[in-house]
Amino acid sequence: MRCKGIMWNKWVCNAIAIVVFAIIALSGASLRAKEPYSLRVIAPSQVYPGQQFQVTFRANGKSSEFRQPVWGQIQVLAGPSMSTSRSVQITNGSVMQSETYMYSFVCRINSPGTYTIPAASVVIDGERLESSPYTLEVLQTDAEGGGDESSSAGNASNPRSSRQTASGGVNPSKDFFVVVQLSRNEVYQGEPILATLRLYTRLDIVGFDDVRLPDFKGFWTKELETPNQINLQRVTHNGREYNMGVIKKYVLFPQKSGELQIDPMRIEVQYRVRAESQSFWDEFMGSNYRAAQAVAESPRQTVKVKPLPQGKPALFTGGVGNFTVKASIDQTEVSANEPITYKLIITGKGNLQLLQKPELNLPNSVEVFEPKVNENVALRDDGQSGSITYEYVMIPRAPGQLQLPSYEMAYFDPVAKAYRSVTTEAFTLTVRADSVQSVARVTTTVSKEDVKYLGEDIRHIFLGTPSYMMVGYSFVGGLLWWVLVLVLVVLFAASFVLLRKREKLLGNVALAKGRRAGGIVRKRLRRAKALLEANDPGFYNELLRATWGYLSDKLSIETADLSADTVRTRLAELQVPESNTQAVYELLRDSEYAQYAPQESSVSKEELYRRASETISGLEKWLNSRK
Repeated sequence: MRCKGIMWNKWVCNAIAIVVFAIIALSGASLRAKEPYSLRVIAPSQVYPGQQFQVTFRANGKSSEFRQPVWGQIQVLAGPSMSTSRSVQITNGSVMQSETYMYSFVCRINSPGTYTIPAASVVIDGERLESSPYTLEVLQTDAEGGGDESSSAGNASNPRSSRQTASGGVNPSKDFFVVVQLSRNEVYQGEPILATLRLYTRLDIVGFDDVRLPDFKGFWTKELETPNQINLQRVTHNGREYNMGVIKKYVLFPQKSGELQIDPMRIEVQYRVRAESQSFWDEFMGSNYRAAQAVAESPRQTVKVKPLPQGKPALFTGGVGNFTVKASIDQTEVSANEPITYKLIITGKGNLQLLQKPELNLPNSVEVFEPKVNENVALRDDGQSGSITYEYVMIPRAPGQLQLPSYEMAYFDPVAKAYRSVTTEAFTLTVRADSVQSVARVTTTVSKEDVKYLGEDIRHIFLGTPSYMMVGYSFVGGLLWWVLVLVLVVLFAASFVLLRKREKLLGNVALAKGRRAGGIVRKRLRRAKALLEANDPGFYNELLRATWGYLSDKLSIETADLSADTVRTRLAELQVPESNTQAVYELLRDSEYAQYAPQESSVSKEELYRRASETISGLEKWLNSRK
C-alpha cells in the first residue's frame, strides 16, 4: 500500500505541475516581454533593369500613421498593401508575444546604378519610429541573360510584360503572367475574332487586388458567358507546369479597317510566400507565411483589319458571314383597311446584330408600321449564329390586286471572298372593298309639289253681301301696297340666295361632306363612348371609323388615297398649326397600333377617346374659323 501511495502521490504531483505550468504559460501570454520597437526594410540587394521587386517595411509592434519614403527615381507600381501577423514564443518559462505589421510596395528601376530607399516612419505605442535608409544595386544585364524565357504569349522578348515581385523565390518572368489570346490576327472588317483572356501562375494566389481589362477600341464587343469563379487547371507551357484559368472571353467584330491595337490587360494579385521561421511556434501555428503582391501585364496586340472589297452591291446591308432570308404573309385576301402581318426572317452565321434594318419597297396604298423585332441569336466561340425576325403590320387602303415585291439583301462571304445576294418571294394580295365604308356617301333628294288644277272654269254667281269702295280710292301706290312689295322683294332675294346655295351644295359633294363632317363625327364618337363603357372590343374600330371618316370628309381626301401621310400633307396645305397636325398624326398612329397590336400598346382606351375628342374638336374649330 505504501508503494502504491508513493506512486499515486508522484502522479498527482506531475499532473499538478503540468497544470501550473499551463496556467503560467497562458497567464504569461498576456505579459509581453519587452522588445525594442523598430521599423526594418526588407528588399533585395541586387536587381536588374526593368525587373519588378518588392520592398517591405516591417514594424514589430502595433503601428499606425505609416508614412512612405520619397521614392525619387524608384518607380512604384503597386502599394502600399498592409498585412499583419502574430506569434507567441515560450523560452525557459518566459512567454513572449510579438505582433508584426508589414507595408509592402512593388517597385521597378529602369536604369543601372546604385539607389537608396529613403527612410519611412510609423507610430508605435505613441512614438514615431523611422527606418534606416536602404541601398540596392541595379546590375547591367537582365537576370535571365537571354531569350530562354520565350513563350507563345509573347512574354519572352519583353521582361516588363510580366510585372511582379522578385521575392520568395518567384521568377519575375515565368511564374506569373497573363495573355490576351486571339483566334486570328488578320480578318475582314466585320469578321468575328475570339479573344480569350488567360492567366498562368505557379503562385499560391489568395486574392485579386486590381483587374484592368482591355477596352477593345474599334471593335463591337460581345462577352461570352464564363463562370464567375476562375477555374484553374494544370497545363504545360514551354516545358513548365502552370495553373491556367480563363478570366473572360469575348467575340470581337472590327468596325473599321487598318491596324487596330488591343491594349494590355493588367492584373494585380495577392499571394502567399514562405518566410523564414522565427521559432517552433511559427511552424506550429502556420505563421511562417507572409503576403506578397504580384502584378502582370499582357503584351499589346495588333489586329490587321482588311477593308471589304470594292464593288459593294447597292443592296449591301453590312452583313459579313453567310445568310439566308425568307418572307411570309398570314393571309392573301383581305378587305380594305384590314391589317395583315408580313414576316421577314434573316438566318445565318456572322454579324447578325449589326445588319441594317430592312427597307421594304411597298406601294403607296399600303400603310406599314414599325416592325416588331425578335432576335434569336446565340454567341459561340466562332461568332454569332441564329435568326432575326422582323414582323410588320400592314394595312392596304385601296381595293384591288396588290403586289408585295420581293426583298433582296446582299452580304459579304469572307470564306469565298465575294459578295452574295439572297431574295425572298413576292406576294400577290387581293384587297376587297370595305364592307362598312368609313366615309358615308352624301345623297340629296329634291321634293316637288304636284300642281292641282281645279277643273272648274266658270265662276258661280256671287251670293254673299257685296263690299263697296269709295270712288277715287286706289290700292296700288298706297302704303300697304309698298309694304307688300318690299316684303315680296326680300322674300325673292332670300329665296334666290338659298336656291343658289342649294345648287352649289348639290354640285359640290366634297363641300357638303365638309359641312356635315362635324355632326357625323360627333355621332360616331358617342357610339364609340358607348362601346368604351361596355368594354366592347369594337371600340377601336368605331373610333378609327370616326376619325378617318371625319378627316376624309373635312379634308376632301378620297378613301383610296387616305393615309397618315396624305392627311399630314393636306393639313400642311391648309396651313393648319403644327401642334394640331402632330396631334392628328399621333392619334392615328396610337389608335391603329392599339387596334392591331393591343398587347404592345401602352395607351388606354379612355386616353385614346379623350385625345380623339379634343383633337377633332380643336381641328374643327380651327378649320371653321378660316371660312
